[in-house]
Amino acid sequence: MPPAAVAVASGDCGLSTDSVGSKGWGLPRYGAELYGCKEAVRREIHSAREVIALVMDSFTDMDIFKDLQEACSKRHVKVYILLDQASFPHFLKMCSNLGVNIEEQKLMRVRNINGNTYYTRSGAKIVGKVHEKFMLVDGIRVTTGSYSFTWTDGKLNSSNIIILSGPAVEHFDLEFQILYAESKPINPWLLSCSQEREMANQLIKPWISKT
Repeated sequence: MPPAAVAVASGDCGLSTDSVGSKGWGLPRYGAELYGCKEAVRREIHSAREVIALVMDSFTDMDIFKDLQEACSKRHVKVYILLDQASFPHFLKMCSNLGVNIEEQKLMRVRNINGNTYYTRSGAKIVGKVHEKFMLVDGIRVTTGSYSFTWTDGKLNSSNIIILSGPAVEHFDLEFQILYAESKPINPWLLSCSQEREMANQLIKPWISKT
């Protein structure tokens, strides 16, 4: 079995790439170039040439979203995004703030996913959340860890990611296929609410500027 290339990034030590065995860990080497989680994710997106498949619990980072848009529009990279349904309104708000209609993104597909569903003895329904966080790039590398694509994780929270290549990527590829099959298209009601709020903002802002 060929060795897996591993890169580790965190808010503390930055990122360093090393070649280790399948059971080893990549540790920052003396003199290696160091950078944080967000920069590591953006570098991975910039390196994509064919497809990006993303699973995330929360996604509100505008810079990362713009990078994905650029990958679609300039390099014709297909982007598939699976987001936890509970956090999806925040994603739509980010898109609205950027003036983006997600339905008009030709090479980008965004869908919702949930955790497991549990029914109590009284009949109450409890829907779990998705805590998986990983991004496949061209089917040859995967970025995963505690880092979410949010401003708070990028600026405030202590997070980490690991970038893998080699046989380990196949497991994430299979997991994405399973999650995609279980995912649901965007709820039209959420889209309409987001679009109505955007129209209201466009009407209110000129009025506020005159007062």
